Amino acid sequence: MSGSAAAIAMRDVSFARGGAPVLDGLSLTIDAGATVALVGRSGAGKTTILKLINGLLMPDRGAVTIDGRDTREWEPYALRRRIGYVLQEVALFPHMTVADNVAVVPRLCGWDDTRVQQRIASLLDLVGLPPATFAARWPHELSGGQRQRVGVARALAADPPLLLMDEPFGALDPVTRAELHREFRRIQQELRKTVVIVTHDMAEAFALATRVGVLAGGALAAYETPRAIAASADPRVRPLLEPLLEARTILGDAADRP
Repeated sequence: MSGSAAAIAMRDVSFARGGAPVLDGLSLTIDAGATVALVGRSGAGKTTILKLINGLLMPDRGAVTIDGRDTREWEPYALRRRIGYVLQEVALFPHMTVADNVAVVPRLCGWDDTRVQQRIASLLDLVGLPPATFAARWPHELSGGQRQRVGVARALAADPPLLLMDEPFGALDPVTRAELHREFRRIQQELRKTVVIVTHDMAEAFALATRVGVLAGGALAAYETPRAIAASADPRVRPLLEPLLEARTILGDAADRP
C-alpha cells in the first residue's frame, strides 16, 4: 500500500499494560477510504489499537501516525475531532433527545444552530431514522438497533474523516445485526470514510471490511482481503474461521435431511 495514501500508520508499535505486553512490534497501514476489520481473541489488543489511534493511549515504543503526523504531536482535541467513535454500548446521554445527542460534537465545535439542525436532519435520514419521527424521542424510547443508529449518527456528526467502531453490533440480535450491516455498507458507499472496526466475529469482518487484520501474539498474523483470509491455512487464523466452517457444515447437513 502506498505510504502517501495512508490515513493511519502504526510502525513497530509496542504497548504493555501492568508489565504484560499487549502489542509487540505491530505495524499496520490503513489507506484513506478503506474499511478495515481487526479480529482476534479477547485480550489480543484490538481495543488498544483503537485507543492508540485516537490518542487515548500512547505507544511504549514505535509510532502511530494520523495523516502522516505522529499522535504525540497532535493537540488531543484536534485529533479527536477528526475521529468518530462508535461503541458496542452506545452510551447515549439519557437526559438528551435523539437530536441533542447527535448535536453534541457540532455544538462543541461552535456550529451555528441552523447548521446544527440541518446536520441532525441529514444524518438521521442517512441512518434510516426519519427526523420528524425520531428527533424528539428519548433514548429509552428506542430499540437497541435504533440506539445503535443514533450512535453512528453522533459519531459522524462533525463529518470526521476517520471512524472507529468497537464491537458496534455485538450486543444486537442476529436479525438486527444483519440489517445494520446492510445499512453500514450503504452509508460507507456514500461517505467513503476511513473505518476501523473491532470485532471477534469473522463473519461480521467479512460482511463489512475491505481488508481484515487478524491479531495474535501482539502482532498481525494476517492482513489481507476477506477472500484471502478465508483461504488462509495459518494456524493463528484458522481457529477464528472455525465457527464459519461449522455453520456451513450444519447448513449443509440440514439441507440434506428429508
